[in-house]
Amino acid sequence: MKHKIFITVLFFSLLASCNLVSKEIINWMETDDIVAYPTKTHYLEEDDIKAKLPIEFERYSLYDYQQRIKTLTTKEHYKSEIARVNTLKKLEGNLYIYFDSLNNSSYTINAMPYMPIKKQDAKYLLGIMSKNLRENEKIIDVKFEKITGKYFSSNGRQTFKAIYKFTNEKMKVTWYTTMYVISSNGKTVWTQLNTPFLINFDPIAAKMIF
Repeated sequence: MKHKIFITVLFFSLLASCNLVSKEIINWMETDDIVAYPTKTHYLEEDDIKAKLPIEFERYSLYDYQQRIKTLTTKEHYKSEIARVNTLKKLEGNLYIYFDSLNNSSYTINAMPYMPIKKQDAKYLLGIMSKNLRENEKIIDVKFEKITGKYFSSNGRQTFKAIYKFTNEKMKVTWYTTMYVISSNGKTVWTQLNTPFLINFDPIAAKMIF
């Protein structure tokens, strides 16, 4: 696995996503049953993949996303988020961007060259990310907490999941990054969900059809 790529882009996420945080829970974040919550199917046309997301999420081109978030944050933070999505765009494969403007939550999907995920890969990646975060807490002025790191495989579908909580005490904000790397049917996707509250996104991620 291309561990260095994942780690590099994850840091862009940490530096940027906190600046789009909403202060209240709206709609899909309020539900007690996200499985039954209304979703919309999005077709990833370049990769023949279907992804279901809560109806609040809308798809954006890279340009439109850049324009949309320009009004939601400071100039400095805007540049940081642009750097993050531009880095995602440069990865091999296709980038799909979704944004929930009610909750200021972003969801990105990188359809990447296929790579099978083994349990030892997931364990190594999680360890490297946590180590790197600990070493950089003071530099980025953000405290982190690993909420979970899991690997599961079923019917040929391999999934690595990690959730991190980030707190900027000076700004008095907290946000969560939920990451999935999923490989199935000869395809691999890497998704990142940035939200102001902790969400169990597993039922939604499981609805992705390869």
